[in-house]
Amino acid sequence: MPSGNTRKVSRTRRALLLTLLAAFLMSAWGAEVRAASLVPESARISDFQARLALARLLALKDADLKRAEAQYRVLERSRPGSRAVRSELEGVRARLARLAAAAAASSSPPAPQFSTSPLDPDMEQARELFYQGDFYGAERLLRPRSVQGDRAATLLLAEILDAGQRRAESVRILEDLLRRDPGDRSARLALARVRLSEERPAEALDALAPLSSGDRDVVALRVQAERRLGRPDQALFLLTGVPASPGFILERGRILRDLDRESEARIAFAEAARLAPDDPEAAYEAAALDERTEDAFTTALTAREKRIDALLRWASLYSRDGAYESALRCIDAALALAPKSFQAREARAETLAWAGRRDDAIRELTTLEREHSDNFKVLLAQARVLSWDRRYGESLAAYARLRDLNPSDPLPQREAARVAYWGKMPERGADLYASAGELLPEAAREGRAKALLHDGRFARAQAEYDALVDEEPANQEALFDRGQSACVLGLGDRERESYSRLLDQDPLHGQAGQALRRLDVREAPAALVGGEYWREDGHGDLSRIERVRFDAGLSAPLGERFRMRLVQHLWLDSPERESTTYDAVGQTLGFGGAVNEYLRLDASWTNKRYGNRGLDNLDTGRVRLEFNLNDEARLGLGVERMEELANGYALRKGMYSDNVFLDASANLTRRLDVSAEVRGRNYRDGNSGDSQRLAVGYAFTDHPRTLRLLLSGERRDTKDKSLSLYSGPTLVDIVHPYWTPQDYYAGWAELQWEHDLSREFYCGAAKNIYGLALGGGTDTDDNPAVRVSGRWRYEFLERWNLEARGLMHRSPQWDADAISLWIGYAFASEGRP
Repeated sequence: MPSGNTRKVSRTRRALLLTLLAAFLMSAWGAEVRAASLVPESARISDFQARLALARLLALKDADLKRAEAQYRVLERSRPGSRAVRSELEGVRARLARLAAAAAASSSPPAPQFSTSPLDPDMEQARELFYQGDFYGAERLLRPRSVQGDRAATLLLAEILDAGQRRAESVRILEDLLRRDPGDRSARLALARVRLSEERPAEALDALAPLSSGDRDVVALRVQAERRLGRPDQALFLLTGVPASPGFILERGRILRDLDRESEARIAFAEAARLAPDDPEAAYEAAALDERTEDAFTTALTAREKRIDALLRWASLYSRDGAYESALRCIDAALALAPKSFQAREARAETLAWAGRRDDAIRELTTLEREHSDNFKVLLAQARVLSWDRRYGESLAAYARLRDLNPSDPLPQREAARVAYWGKMPERGADLYASAGELLPEAAREGRAKALLHDGRFARAQAEYDALVDEEPANQEALFDRGQSACVLGLGDRERESYSRLLDQDPLHGQAGQALRRLDVREAPAALVGGEYWREDGHGDLSRIERVRFDAGLSAPLGERFRMRLVQHLWLDSPERESTTYDAVGQTLGFGGAVNEYLRLDASWTNKRYGNRGLDNLDTGRVRLEFNLNDEARLGLGVERMEELANGYALRKGMYSDNVFLDASANLTRRLDVSAEVRGRNYRDGNSGDSQRLAVGYAFTDHPRTLRLLLSGERRDTKDKSLSLYSGPTLVDIVHPYWTPQDYYAGWAELQWEHDLSREFYCGAAKNIYGLALGGGTDTDDNPAVRVSGRWRYEFLERWNLEARGLMHRSPQWDADAISLWIGYAFASEGRP
C-alpha cells in the first residue's frame, strides 16, 4: 500500500504534468502562425481546440471541475453555437450539482469520478460534421472505429443514426454494446432515447430498468416515457423523487398543463424562470401565450439577447407552436450576430418552409447547397421542401444525390418513393420502395400499402398500414395514409385516431391538423337548403311535366360512422297542358354509414302529403346494403319504392313502382372501371318490368385533371305497354301512365371532364371541383340523343359548401332539362389551435 508521502508525490506529479500540458497547449496558440509553414493544414490545432482540450483535461478530476467550468464558459462565449461545448458544459455542471448534493447528504468526501474524454481529433471532427449537418461525413469517420470496438465512436454513431432517422441501425449497434456490457449506462440512456424517438415508450422503460432510480438522466427519460404512455400521474410521482431543478420543474409544468391544471402549470413555469433566468425555454414557458408573440415582446427579446444558441432555441420554441414570424425574427437576430452560422441559416430555410413561404425557403436552401454541396441536412431539407411545393421532379433529383452519397441509407430511397407516388409516378415509386426494402423490411411493407392505396384497394391498404404502424409507431407517413384510407371507407373513428396519434408526435404536422379539422367539420351537425327543377317532354303523352322541389334540412352524426338527416320538402308539380299546379309537403328521414370496411348501410323514407283534395298521399323509400368484396369489387343490393309521376294521369293515380335491385362495380385498374345493375319493377297498377345496365369507363388522364370516356348499354322490358284512351280527339286517360319500353336496347358514349381546383389534395380536404360531360347515343326506337351536363362542388370559409348541377337532354322522342342548387353550413366548433 502506498504511503502518504508517495500519494503526495503522485498528486504533485499529476499536477506538474497537468501544468506542463496546459502550458504546451497555450504556447501552441502563440506559435500557430509561426508554425503554419511547417505544420500541414489538417494537423493544426486552433485556439478553440486547445482550450477545449484544456477544459476536458481539467474535467478529468472532480477537484478541477470548477476550473473546467470556467474554461467551458470562455469557449461558449467564443463559439456560442457549439452544441458540443454546451453539452459538455451541462455535463460538468450536472457533476458539480451531484457532488454538492452528495456533500450535503454526507460528511464523507464524494468518491472521485473520472471522465474518459481525452483530446481526439477524429472524434472532434465527427462531432463538428454532425453539428454542421454532414451526417454522412461524420459516419465515414466513425464507422471504422465502431467496427473495431471503439465505444465512444459507437455511441456518437448511434446518436447520428438516430438523428438521421436510421433508428433500426442505431438500436442494433447500441444493443451490441449492451451485449458486451449490460451495465453500460451511456448505451442504455442512448437506447432509451432512440426508443422514445420510435414512439416505443414501454421499450424505453425496459432499457432504463437496470439503471439507478436516483439518476437524474434516467428520471428525465422515465418521465418522458410515462407521459407518452398516457400516465401523467406516474410521471409527476417520479418528479417528486428527485431534487428540484429548472429542467424538472419545467417538465412538471408541461405535465400539469396537459392535465388542464393551468394555474399550477403557470406557477411551475414561473419558478423555473426564476431559478434559470437565462434559460430560453423557462422564459418562454413563463411568458403568457398572447404576450410572447407580441411585437413588443420579440423586439425586446432580440435587442437584449446576444447568445446565438439562445436565439435559435427561442426560434425553435416559437416554431414548435406555429409562431413562425416570431421564430424568423429570432433567427434573423442570430444571423445579425453570426451571418455565416450554418445552424441559423438552415433554421431560417426550414422555418420559411413551415410558414408556407416555400419559394423563399428553396432559395435559401439552394444557396446553402452551393456552399455545402454534400451536406445531408441541406439536401434532405431541399428535397422535402421541393416535394411540398409539388416540384416532384426536382425533389427526386435531390433525393438521388443523397442516395449517391450513401447507398446504404434507406431514408432517401424511402422518402423518394413517397414523392414519386405523390407525383403520380407509381412505377418509379414501386422501384424505389423495392430498393429501400432491400435495406429495411418496413420500407417494403410501406411500398405494398402505398401501392394498394394508389390503386383504390382501401380496405387492404388499411390492414397493411395497421401492421406497419405496429412495426413503426413513429412512421408519420403510414399514420396519415391510414387516416386517408379510413376516410374513404367512412371509418371516422379510425381516421380520427390516426390523425390524433400523428399530431401527438408532431403537433405542427400541417396536413394532419387540417385533415382532423376537416373531419370535425364533416361530422358536425349541419343544415342544408336548396331546390331542384325538372322538366321532361316526350314519349307521346307519357312524359309531360314540370316539377319543382324546395328542401330545408338538418343532419347530425350518430357516432363517427353514421349520420342521420331530416329534411322538410315542398313540391310543386305542374303537368304540361294543364292549368293546375299540385302542391305537396313532406319529410325525409335518412340514415347511413359504414358498419366496417366491408359493409355499408343506407336507408331513407319520404312521405308526401298533397294539399289538393282527391290525391293520394305517397310514401317512398330505399334500403341498400353494400358489400366490399376484399377490394376486388363492390356489390350492392336493396329495395326501393319510387315515384312514377311523369304526367298528370300518373300524378292523380299516385303511381309508384316497387323495385328490387342488384348492382356491382369494380376498378379493374386505376384507370379502368366497370359497373352493372339488374333491376326488377312492380308497378302499383299490377304491371311489371325489368332492366339491365352495363358500363365501362376509362380515364385517359389522372387527377387533378381527369378526362374519362364512359361507354354504356342497357336493356329494358315491360310486361304491358301504355294505352292512351280518347273521347273523340280528347285524351281522357292513360292505362299504365309511365314509359313502358318492350325489348328495348340503347347504347351511350359520354366524354367526362373533371378538374379539381382544391388547394389540398387529400380525402376530406375542402373541395373546389367542377365537371362537364358531353354524351350521345341511340336506341332501338331510332331515337338518337345528345346530352350535356355540368356540376360544381365548392367548400369555402371552412363551414360552408355549395353544390350546383345542370343537365340538358335532346332527342326526337324525349327532351329533359334539370337544374339544382344546394347550400350547406356545418355547425362546427372553432378551429383547432
